[in-house]
Amino acid sequence: MKIKSLLWLLVPIIIALLVFLLPLTLENYLMDSINEKLQENKAISINHDELSIELYPLTISFKNLTINSLHSSEEQIPDTLPQISAQFPEIVISKISYWDYVFNKSISINEVSVAKGKIQIAKLEDILSIDSLVGNLSIELEHLSIPKNDFRNFTLQSHEIILSQIATKTADRFYKINIKELKTEGGEKINLFIKDFGLEPQYPRYKFSKKKGFQTDRSEVFIPQISFRQIHLHSILNSSFLQASSISIDSMDVKLFRDKNVPLNPERFVALPQQTMRELPFKFAIDSFSLVDGFVQYEELIQNGSSPGQVYFNRLNAVSTTLSNDPNHPSNGQLDIKASGNLMGKGKVTADFHFNIFREDNQFNFSGTIGEMDLPVINPMIENVALVHLESGKMNKMEFSVTSNEDISIGNLNFYFQNLHAALIPPNTNEKTSFFKKILFDLMETLIVPKENLAGKKFRKGTIKFKRDKQKSIVNYWWKSIFSGIKSTVGV
Repeated sequence: MKIKSLLWLLVPIIIALLVFLLPLTLENYLMDSINEKLQENKAISINHDELSIELYPLTISFKNLTINSLHSSEEQIPDTLPQISAQFPEIVISKISYWDYVFNKSISINEVSVAKGKIQIAKLEDILSIDSLVGNLSIELEHLSIPKNDFRNFTLQSHEIILSQIATKTADRFYKINIKELKTEGGEKINLFIKDFGLEPQYPRYKFSKKKGFQTDRSEVFIPQISFRQIHLHSILNSSFLQASSISIDSMDVKLFRDKNVPLNPERFVALPQQTMRELPFKFAIDSFSLVDGFVQYEELIQNGSSPGQVYFNRLNAVSTTLSNDPNHPSNGQLDIKASGNLMGKGKVTADFHFNIFREDNQFNFSGTIGEMDLPVINPMIENVALVHLESGKMNKMEFSVTSNEDISIGNLNFYFQNLHAALIPPNTNEKTSFFKKILFDLMETLIVPKENLAGKKFRKGTIKFKRDKQKSIVNYWWKSIFSGIKSTVGV
């Protein structure tokens, strides 16, 4: 009887000890296992001030966790790997499923929270053509499940990752890149938002090309919002195939400048967009693309010019059909774009572009119209490039149709105008300009530049013919093609 009573007394004591000691033992075992696994990584060093574990439900927390890449001399790590440095005040991984891990060898986590982290990545020249990257990082994941030894086929109910205050420079250090916020959200299909993207040249416009040592377009870019919607995450991870429902660019502001007093780079080659897309190392399919309320300005200083010529388009809007470089996609590489905007803030422009990505000669077509506008508005565009000053004149309409390829643009242009009074600008207008040269320019103005070009009155059709400068952008190619037709109409 005494033994039986003693057993009844010992059982609750033993149970109490197990309840108290077993969790403590299990916690210590898990903490030792986690620390051991963290130290096994040969590429990075992971340290923390505090690791805490709650067993019911299983929650793992880190305080002041730091991640640093090991030096390339250690553990025979390749020197080409990016160098990572990150600090996270707190990381919480909560409600980890015992059942899934013990019986299915899979990982199931209810929530992951990373707040107010700082990250710096260096040696990115070979991967992203940038020098280094710094930013603030926060992460929220919900209902993450990773099958056994199969990370790429994870499932995720929802997430939000924010990388903010991003700053970097291009590998050649000629541009600074700033991004206020890069945010992803969603589950297996995600949305990506880039807020306040800025590309800032590091040298003034007249020093930029001289520092480069050859002619190049100096670009200033600011885009308040870029949105990628419904990106298929598993398609990227499993087959390097980018699928998305749409890409939209809002209020893009682009300013380009070129100084032609600097020598050309004989080795520079700018590929046309369809060639660039065709030669990308990955396949993609985007259901639609849109540009809303954009602004593009191009300035060019001719040799020995005093000021650059300028052309700009504002209120630019564009929409496209499906865009894909996949040969098996139903679009067969066809890309159609409808665009509209205002020339020099005045003339309404509409244009249609037709590309086929898989044409090896890169042929494409574009056509459009420019609406009514006062012609002196374009003086900043032509005075310093064509040496013509428009004193008066009105454009009723302009129509153009162009076929372009890798080498040349050919097409037609109808330029309807009236009351045009133009003066040719001599290359040198100082007092030493000879009297006879002034007479010659006055005579050319009278004989060559027509005062009107209207239907039914000896209408002069313009001929577009322009040999592509393969060192310059497609914007330059489009503009110079149309400008060749304008010059042929007015006889300049």
